Amino acid sequence: MKIDNPKFISILNSLKKKTITAVTAGSDNEGIVVLDFGESHSLFIHCAWRLSRYDKVLTTWNDAVVADEEEEEDELEAEAPVIKKIEGLTLEDIEIGDFFDLKITLGKAYRLDVFCDLYSNDDVSDFDENWSVSDVADNVCFVVTENYKLIETKYNTEVPL
Repeated sequence: MKIDNPKFISILNSLKKKTITAVTAGSDNEGIVVLDFGESHSLFIHCAWRLSRYDKVLTTWNDAVVADEEEEEDELEAEAPVIKKIEGLTLEDIEIGDFFDLKITLGKAYRLDVFCDLYSNDDVSDFDENWSVSDVADNVCFVVTENYKLIETKYNTEVPL
């Protein structure tokens, strides 16, 4: 599948050399991760992901889900999820695969792989997403749906485009 949307590719490329200023993950979010790049961009991951460093897997989306099921809520809040280790790192490179999978190279030899694993034969559920990327300043959000469609929408629906 050829991804031919210059605006979408431009937003992804604009993440290069940006610092991850906040990582939201764990507890109530289960395996969902949100990466914020200051007030300019965000990456919202609903699908499967894996964080590695020097070819060693550190954590996956599944670790967060299992932890929620097995640990007490106050224990989860006391210990930050491993994915938070990438907070403050620079996004060095981002590659997008044929089916919207991502390979994100970060500083200090970290790599975040994102696997679009949500799929449905039901056309009604187009907005159930694998992941999305937003340009907050331009109020643009691109959503990769569970049917591998790319949909452009607003980041903030209360602000007109």
